Amino acid sequence: MLIVITTPHLSLSDLALLEAAVLKDAEQEDVTAENVQPKKLKTKIILCGDGVYAPGLHSNEFDALLAPSGTPVVAIRDDVLSRGVKTHSAIQLIDNKIFAALSTHHQQWVTF
Repeated sequence: MLIVITTPHLSLSDLALLEAAVLKDAEQEDVTAENVQPKKLKTKIILCGDGVYAPGLHSNEFDALLAPSGTPVVAIRDDVLSRGVKTHSAIQLIDNKIFAALSTHHQQWVTF
């Protein structure tokens, strides 16, 4: 499942969903490897658009998400750079090509 965050302000239910995704997927893996091994799909959290501001506005929650749980949180590089956002060191920057590959491998999406 892809959890695509497009808004900077997250509700309590959004944060609860993120926490549930972290508990479900406790292994860290590089999202670029999914093109090679699509059967090992796990939940990915993608920050795009104004969603790249969410980790800064919800720093305590994202610090907990990005701690040793290892759930992959990625951000679209162009969105981060165009907004001048400084991202957490554990957030992997991806390009639109990788985002497109992720979207084709994941049939279930949740967007907020």
